[in-house]
Amino acid sequence: MQLVWLLCAWIIWNDRNQKLFNNIGSSIDQLLDKVKHYSLWWLKVSNAIFVYGYTSWWSNLIVCLGIG
Repeated sequence: MQLVWLLCAWIIWNDRNQKLFNNIGSSIDQLLDKVKHYSLWWLKVSNAIFVYGYTSWWSNLIVCLGIG
């Protein structure tokens, strides 16, 4: 869960910088998609036994993390 929290903060920070310096912003849906994409990528790279695929992760993030 810490990973998701840190990614949210990092993605919001990056989006804020894009908006401030380049006048390019993202919607809430786009920000959420970035969080999901980066978190899955990080978990796959750092955890060899992470068995969930893209579709499972995208539709059941909380279940895949073992929270719900």
